[in-house]
Amino acid sequence: MKLSAIIIRIFFLIGATTASGPHLSISIRDGSFRGGLDDFDPTFHWTGASRIKDVDLSYGIISAARLTANFTSIPRNIWAKASTSISGWGLTAKAYIDCQNYNNADFEIIAGNKNNKLRMKMLADAAVKNFHVRSMEVTKRLDLLGARLSLTPKIDLDRNDRSAIIKYSNGDSDIKISASANVQEVEISHHTAFSDVKLVASVNGQEMTVSKQIDDKNRVAPTINSNGDVSVEWERSLEDGSSLTTTFRPNDSVDIEWKDDAWTGNVNMALDGNRITGTNISV
Repeated sequence: MKLSAIIIRIFFLIGATTASGPHLSISIRDGSFRGGLDDFDPTFHWTGASRIKDVDLSYGIISAARLTANFTSIPRNIWAKASTSISGWGLTAKAYIDCQNYNNADFEIIAGNKNNKLRMKMLADAAVKNFHVRSMEVTKRLDLLGARLSLTPKIDLDRNDRSAIIKYSNGDSDIKISASANVQEVEISHHTAFSDVKLVASVNGQEMTVSKQIDDKNRVAPTINSNGDVSVEWERSLEDGSSLTTTFRPNDSVDIEWKDDAWTGNVNMALDGNRITGTNISV
């Protein structure tokens, strides 16, 4: 029996009685809207949850909402998550199946201990007779006189890459240092009541962003990098917690993002001087 078939049967056995009704999500096919109904890609999302003894279980299924003669293309992907606690360790395992490739499943396994301030994460993929670890990382956190320091070494077995991230935060300021064989980067942020400043520097260049809260509803954040590229982000808070964010990059693009509760709409317009040369829409 295929690995995916085994996992699918388990999902339905443990969660069928607690499944919630489907909700509909609509995106733009291939990110390009040409004005026809075929440009829309509607999908249904089902989710469910259950509990067996000390294990919390949840799952989800995404399928195409558009009828087609090829029924094998209707299911898109399936995921399931199991969480429990053993001897002070919180354990979570999540499996993901791409329904166009039933012979394989992706896994994410996380173990954390709050008392030891330790967290471990592993990404892997598996078939019935094969289990392949893709990457592993460990995060250790230390509290130092009101500040927080964390160290995260990581190994990527697929890319044969080793890296480490060091983070320091004291509430008003944050420092992040990323280092690997190919990338070395420092990110420094400082926060005040009405503005934020962020500087990112690496061997390839530097970038600085200054974010200013103009009033309760408007925030402006210009960014400039060492290549001379400039962008300006304007965030406008709307009613009921929604927001509209516009990012302007001269002679490059205008991006508009509308966040409203459970959905997000994006419009990207490519620029050549003052002329719009292309538009992509996604929801």
